[in-house]
Amino acid sequence: MSKIFKGSRKKLIEKGALNKYLKYASGEVILTIISILLAIQINNWNQKRVDRNEVRTIIGNLSDEFEQNKVNLKSKIEIANASLKTAKNLINLIGKSKAELEKYNLDSLMASSFQYKRFNPSEDVLNVLIESGKLSLLKNDSIRDLLYTWSSNKISLHEHFEDLDDNMSKILDYLTINYPLKNFDIYSHGDKTKGTNLKVDRYKIFEQLIFENNLENHIYYLSTYIKAMKASGKIIDEIITFSEEYQ
Repeated sequence: MSKIFKGSRKKLIEKGALNKYLKYASGEVILTIISILLAIQINNWNQKRVDRNEVRTIIGNLSDEFEQNKVNLKSKIEIANASLKTAKNLINLIGKSKAELEKYNLDSLMASSFQYKRFNPSEDVLNVLIESGKLSLLKNDSIRDLLYTWSSNKISLHEHFEDLDDNMSKILDYLTINYPLKNFDIYSHGDKTKGTNLKVDRYKIFEQLIFENNLENHIYYLSTYIKAMKASGKIIDEIITFSEEYQ
């Protein structure tokens, strides 16, 4: 092609047809520019296609990760709800007579009232997405806003759990002195050993205000932790729903 252009250019110059040559040269420049622009456009199309495929992969991986988190969270909420229900039943026994208390398995109630677990969501995909800078590939503001909301909610969830756990430490300090922990470990940890051989008045704490206050605080912190977990659940559902719609 270049040989043809050079031959035509030489003939035009030799004939003195400068105007025609200038037009010809201009056409040659235009064709070159068009070729470059087409090459750039094709490269852009290819890059956009690669980006779209990568975004689909990212969204798919996020969806899988948050589906697992949803299952994990559900089990943690169920455990906490069961504990909350038992704790409310337990606090209603405070101030009751010994004859009334003897109708209940106090060791089992105590063990069930303090069962809860930290929700530790998997964030491997999200962390890779942030650390690699590929979060910018998600042009949709909705999913990016959801992921930022998820991060801030996770901090709040952690704080609620720490409040619950700190209060639990106070309760354990109190029970260590006033109640045979060995007795309800049978129920809380599946400990197959027998309860304490010591003669301990397990009914005494049901006459003490400090135990009622500790238990009341436990119910409050457990309730707020459950609410925080449910809030996390809503965000998880929104992320999963978006992922399904995107794909």
